[in-house]
Amino acid sequence: MINPNSTKPVDHSQNSQPAEAGNSCPICKIVFGRDVTVTACCSKKIDTAYLLQALQATPLEVRLRCPLCNAGQLDSAQSEPFSVRVGAQRNIPGFFNEPQGACSSQSASGNFSAAQKAERTTSHERQMDTLPPRELQQDSIQGTRAGLTEDDYWALIGNLTEALNNGLWDKAYIIQRAIQDTGIKLKPSYIWVKNDAKLALGNMLIEAVDIGFWEKADLLQQIFKSIGATPSYDVQKALGNRLIEAVNNGLWDEADSLRCIIQGTGARPSYDVKKALFNRLIEAVNNGFWDKACSLQCIIQSIVLRVPDNFQDALCNKLIEAVDDKSWDKADILRQIIKGTRAIPQFEHEWALGNRLMEAVNNGLWEEVYSLQRIIQDTGPRPTSKILWVRPTHEAERALSNMLIEALNNGSWDNADLLQQVINSIGASLADADERILSNKLIEAVNNGLWDNTDRIQRIFQGTGARLSDDDQQALANKLMEAVNNESWDIADRLQQIFKGTWTILPNDDMKALSHKLIEAVNNGSWENAYNLQGIIQGTMTRLTDDDQRLLINMLIEAVNNGLWERAFSLHRIIQGTGARLMDDGTMARLTDNAQRAQGNKLIEAVQNGSWDDANSFQGIMQSTGARLMDDGTVARLTDDDQRVLSDKLAEAVLKRLWDKANSFQGIIQITGARLTDDDQRALNDMRIQAVYNDSWDDAVRIRCILESIGARPMDDGKADV
Repeated sequence: MINPNSTKPVDHSQNSQPAEAGNSCPICKIVFGRDVTVTACCSKKIDTAYLLQALQATPLEVRLRCPLCNAGQLDSAQSEPFSVRVGAQRNIPGFFNEPQGACSSQSASGNFSAAQKAERTTSHERQMDTLPPRELQQDSIQGTRAGLTEDDYWALIGNLTEALNNGLWDKAYIIQRAIQDTGIKLKPSYIWVKNDAKLALGNMLIEAVDIGFWEKADLLQQIFKSIGATPSYDVQKALGNRLIEAVNNGLWDEADSLRCIIQGTGARPSYDVKKALFNRLIEAVNNGFWDKACSLQCIIQSIVLRVPDNFQDALCNKLIEAVDDKSWDKADILRQIIKGTRAIPQFEHEWALGNRLMEAVNNGLWEEVYSLQRIIQDTGPRPTSKILWVRPTHEAERALSNMLIEALNNGSWDNADLLQQVINSIGASLADADERILSNKLIEAVNNGLWDNTDRIQRIFQGTGARLSDDDQQALANKLMEAVNNESWDIADRLQQIFKGTWTILPNDDMKALSHKLIEAVNNGSWENAYNLQGIIQGTMTRLTDDDQRLLINMLIEAVNNGLWERAFSLHRIIQGTGARLMDDGTMARLTDNAQRAQGNKLIEAVQNGSWDDANSFQGIMQSTGARLMDDGTVARLTDDDQRVLSDKLAEAVLKRLWDKANSFQGIIQITGARLTDDDQRALNDMRIQAVYNDSWDDAVRIRCILESIGARPMDDGKADV
């Protein structure tokens, strides 16, 4: 039997060692003891329930499950706290072992030898040999993720915070490995770590980098990410200097590891580091060292937000030189570098590329046309046709138009797609006869059910600005109404996408028919049909008649007044999709005060419970019915914590460019009167400024509208970007 009170680490590396019946897993035969259980945890995916018990262990007896296959429950006596045991145990197979004399939690000295690396790898491989079948491992991983309760989540946060603040680095490493392996996402806003602990983490990160201990360095940067912290200025500067040293010495694997660390920790390279990287890139381009240039482009793309104007101009000038010299391989590499570094060509570069393209088109140099179009497509921020002073000749337009139709006849879809991009770039148009042929081909594909072909032809319509003929528009409308009448919803959905892609409008009679069919489906309780009709109405830009809009809104108000929330949710979804609105002509029903009160309380309750889908539905219903949050003291209010969560959700949605979600959270904040935190206001303003830097004007306008609608303001504390 294994003595649970022994301080000697258990050697489990020999697979031939017989398992004790009382202390081993009945399935995977892992022997349980006080150190073996820790080893098993660290070697593979970690059982969260075991981890939390181990972290909070007392001298009392606890119940354990096998951390590998999740089988059974076994007894094990704990004689001392987990943190003390781990602190004394330096060899944990399957987890990184620090070499003697190398980086530790107190000091860093000596060299990390290749033999020690090999020894660690061999130990890990021996441990992997003892693992159960893959199916059992996967079952354990899924059970761990599914079994994480809210108490376990907060316990993990508490233990990680305690370990970092008290300098229990081994304990922090194991918790972080658990977080990675189980896919848990921590909220950094709930983790408070002392500045001393952050400084110590940064110093250990630099020490690990200096001795080439990349496994430990990666885990440390993951800890930085988990707690939402960035290294100190000195550590950021040191990481940047190590990166430049690796680049100068041609150590590209090391440079890539440093790139990942800098990106993961959120470190910002100094001006000198960025300048050095840009200089090396331009030097590599000038000397034709294309592999080196591509490696540098990857580094710059990951850790630098914006390339200075002078370096952008240098790269674009090189591209124009390559085009003028007909060096298409060189031009293609430069195209990739410019795209990767997000360099933006100036007007003179766009003008030069556009005119080279026009010359190639007018001279019939089609290989050059294709190469130039790829360059313009990847580097030009706006269509070339808007900045050209010359127009394509009539002969060139006819040649492009004929080549496009020929490519379609031959089924050469790639060539057809590239040709429509060229036509779009130079502002050419199809001949009337070719436009009719294109229109007929679309209807022919629809009649034969060749939906892949219809998607391709639809893209050509969009690129060339072609329009369906009147007869073909009517034929398409007849097909759509036939599919709706037969309830062939898949076909109807494909047809409404064609309407949307070719800018085709339904005849008025068909619009009215769709509107009446929607009301009929709602009255009959055929919600699936109603949802399908709502999608078709939305896709074909059909407008409901005023009477039908009035009926829908009145049905919604009636459902809310009677507390029929499921019906209200369904009606709100249809109203939202069709764009129906509250009429102000005195013909609408009115919400009772009790109904408004009930909506407000349900919205507040959904926010407090984190039921965001329900919260979105309630705020949408309140907007559709003209309800407001009652201020007579009968409606609950959001707490400061609830407002903080809402604020974080809005900032996260904007950061991920999930605009529908962002608009939903914005609506909830407006109705409930919640306030954004200062940090989130600052973050949103910074994102708006960054969108302007990147010429993402749509994003910038969206963020500005969100900020204005909720009364956010630019921060004047000097911490925001300008």
